[in-house]
Amino acid sequence: MVAAAMAVSCNKEAEAPVESKPAAGPRTFTLAIGNPEARVSVDEAGKTAWEAGDALYLYDGSVHTTVELTADSISDDGKTATITVEGFEGDIYAAYPASSVVSTTANGVTTFTAAQSVILGGYSKENNIYFKNLNNVVIFTVSGDFDSVIFTGGSDEEQSVNYLSFDAKVSEDGVEFPVAGSNPTVSEIAMAEVIADGVTPNYLYLNAPVNLTDGFAMIFTKDQEAVKWVDGSSKPLTMTRGQYVNLGDLTARLEDMPEIPVDEEEYFEKVTSTEDITDGVYLIVYEAGNVAFDGSLNTLDAVRNTIGVTISEGKIEANQETKESAFTIDLENGTLKSASGLFIGVSSNSNALKTSPNPDYTNTFSIDESGNAVIQAAFSGSTMKLRYNAASNQNRFRYYKSGQEPVQLYKYVVAGTDTPVENKIESIKAEATAYVIGDATDVLQSL
Repeated sequence: MVAAAMAVSCNKEAEAPVESKPAAGPRTFTLAIGNPEARVSVDEAGKTAWEAGDALYLYDGSVHTTVELTADSISDDGKTATITVEGFEGDIYAAYPASSVVSTTANGVTTFTAAQSVILGGYSKENNIYFKNLNNVVIFTVSGDFDSVIFTGGSDEEQSVNYLSFDAKVSEDGVEFPVAGSNPTVSEIAMAEVIADGVTPNYLYLNAPVNLTDGFAMIFTKDQEAVKWVDGSSKPLTMTRGQYVNLGDLTARLEDMPEIPVDEEEYFEKVTSTEDITDGVYLIVYEAGNVAFDGSLNTLDAVRNTIGVTISEGKIEANQETKESAFTIDLENGTLKSASGLFIGVSSNSNALKTSPNPDYTNTFSIDESGNAVIQAAFSGSTMKLRYNAASNQNRFRYYKSGQEPVQLYKYVVAGTDTPVENKIESIKAEATAYVIGDATDVLQSL
């Protein structure tokens, strides 16, 4: 009976109508760009305006959307815009541009990613959404053949100028930026495209605050190569959140890039085609035995006339031992000279290795289809080639009529390391310590 009563009770509960929550109706907000801390479109006089196509991110703790402004939603002076959204209840958190928003928590903490744009955080109050600026701006014009600019601090110490990601909360109570306990990802450089016609203002957006006690450098690039840079007197640049500095026309202050020390790497690299054999210094190698002909010997025709080498990806380290064991090829004269100053070869078809302090012996040089070096003594009817005798009681390089093991040529190379322009900035900084043009505080203004 009790069970039956419970069943009836359950059935009655199941049949009871569920009261549905009405959907939030449309809400209309005015976006007031006149707020001194909300600047989207900045010109040299500091004026701002909303523009058609501006995309905003809106979030109420559960629902989020992106709204794109249209021309008919913006006032004639661009100071205000009107939007209507549905499905939103309670307080709304907003951000501009929408593309810079990674996520927003229920209590309004927004994670932003870097954008070369004004970044705004906003909150709703009644029928308005108020915005506050979260970064700073450097404005300038320039004329030249550049396509981008790199901005960095003037100190050799690490100085943040650009947030790659950060958290912020903007509310009626103010701006929490960055949010306590968060860990912004920062960069020592900021990069932006440049219109270098000498007329169009360029805008470079930096993190806030800016505190460059040793000034800054601006490096102008073309196709990723540093072309010119700005180098001025050493003056600090400090900006709090929502300020900009107008540097004016930088053209007259451009200078040639300082000489950048090039990191050089030296090694012996395997020669794989005859065309790559040129005048130069070489190791003569027997790869299968990881040995090279020891050109430092005064008696070259000897058992175990070798040094050990390590071969990795077609290269051998150029250290003191390998460089002192190398041979020099002179193609025009056909000579092969040891590091000890002896010319080598033979003049008859009998197994041997002859030496002379004079260029009495000549050779021809080529690479066969297997990648082996063919070093052949040059005399009429010659069949003599420099080979390696791998017999345990020999282990020697010598000229042979036939048989024995093929050898390989490894050429001495000194290569400069070509680094992207971003990696050259530390070298640029080391060349000078003063980068600010004029006294930035004279033109520092609030956005």
